[in-house]
Amino acid sequence: MYAVAMGEFDTYMTNIDITNTELSLRIGTGIHQSLGPEWSWDHTHQGWYKEPAMLLWLIRGGAADLWADGEHYLADRGSFFLMPASGHTYRGRYISGKPFEVTWMFFSFIDKSGRPVNIDRVEGIPFFSRLSNLDFSIRIMDRILTTSGHVQQSWMLSLLDEVRHQVELQKMSKIDIHIRQLADAVQENPAHFRSLDDMLNTFSVSKDHLIRMFKNQLGVTPGEYLIRTRIDHAKGLLLMGSESIKEIAYRLGYSDQFVFSRQFKVRTGKSPKDFRRGSVHN
Repeated sequence: MYAVAMGEFDTYMTNIDITNTELSLRIGTGIHQSLGPEWSWDHTHQGWYKEPAMLLWLIRGGAADLWADGEHYLADRGSFFLMPASGHTYRGRYISGKPFEVTWMFFSFIDKSGRPVNIDRVEGIPFFSRLSNLDFSIRIMDRILTTSGHVQQSWMLSLLDEVRHQVELQKMSKIDIHIRQLADAVQENPAHFRSLDDMLNTFSVSKDHLIRMFKNQLGVTPGEYLIRTRIDHAKGLLLMGSESIKEIAYRLGYSDQFVFSRQFKVRTGKSPKDFRRGSVHN
């Protein structure tokens, strides 16, 4: 369920599956503050919070020095921190000519019995990271501050997952990021890519090299990924729409509806017509 990996304070993580239905969140105090030159922070109390909890910081502007157990961090725009709420020493000091804009919040993971889980980290999220898509993260954070109950918990999980996703992207090479962006573009509009050559237009690598890199990252070749995406989109259009099979084929980028029908049957076991008819009968 969860386990602490050994390492330095600023690098180890706790393996927590945030999709685990046996765990829930208890969200405590949260607020956005604009702090000036008079701000400083010195916390050494071991029982700061009444239960095992995390303190989340999202820095929107300005800058401050932060020391966590003696380790120094620059807390500036885009910085994201997760700090255990007890058992550690923290100090902070304003250093910017602009207001230090920070949103902070306490939260705990709760097990099925209603007891807080004594953890220090969330899987995939380091103690400190600098977000590459701060505006999106701020919008999620604002939803957390303005909602409550299960909705608020869902937004918090979304924020944790978004931070983890951004950290993973930062660890990827430029070509890996390009491949991920290509996969997202295919998902958004599969009809835009008529062939592998269309997918290659944005890369300065050979076709064979692209195929190898794409398969290493996503587990399938680019051509197969395009076909699977088209079939997934087709299922939705057949179930929910009224377009003809020919219209659906053209909409998804096929120049021949028979090629579409053949690929659909190979991957689903049914023709588009039978798939649609079966959904109506069910």
